[in-house]
Amino acid sequence: MGQAAWPCPVSPNYDYQDLTMTSNEELKHLIRRAESHGAVVDTTLCSQGEREGRQIINSVTIIGLKGCGMHEMPALSAAEVLRSVLPPEQPLKFTRPELADRLDQIAQGITFDETALREAMLVACIPQSSRFACRRYITATQIDMDHIRLQELAIALRAPRTLSFNTGREYAPEGQRIEAQLVNMSFCELLEEDLYVVEVQDLSRGIKGRVQISRFNQEAIMKAYDAGHYSNI
Repeated sequence: MGQAAWPCPVSPNYDYQDLTMTSNEELKHLIRRAESHGAVVDTTLCSQGEREGRQIINSVTIIGLKGCGMHEMPALSAAEVLRSVLPPEQPLKFTRPELADRLDQIAQGITFDETALREAMLVACIPQSSRFACRRYITATQIDMDHIRLQELAIALRAPRTLSFNTGREYAPEGQRIEAQLVNMSFCELLEEDLYVVEVQDLSRGIKGRVQISRFNQEAIMKAYDAGHYSNI
């Protein structure tokens, strides 16, 4: 399910500062673990955080996980519930390259590996469509193009998550040095498209911001950056 920006707080007694009591990244990992165990998780984002260029989870609704009621919970409560109901986390079986290779094999019908599919769902910053495809493979409810989604996920797992490049523009004696790091994924309900959330630092001009782009590459980064479609951080 998608993410939407809701006003923060979700209740009169729950304010923005409460979100700092649990790590946003920890909560995202707990949500990925819940999804890997078959849960459907819906989140809303804190509008204050979005204005600051950050994606801070404000509330969580969990469906299909034993021990969790189907009601909206503040981020802190959701983290506590997930810690209590999820089974102990096991060491990962696959390295990232091994996982990519195994997903390719699953997509080609060579093998089926539920462990690999569950581990793939734990990887941060992968498209929502890829996680959903993994879940459908686990439950034997694949739809058309799911094998392509697994192959695309394998490609993404092999790709770097940081980019460094020089545009050659004469903003400084050394040109224009750009560093970019993939930090999150979001889903655009309007376009029904996964978007990469990328932290961009223009080292030559002292500018740092976040862009949301459909492809994680230099061309897409600079197109958004040049158009001013970034939030300052």
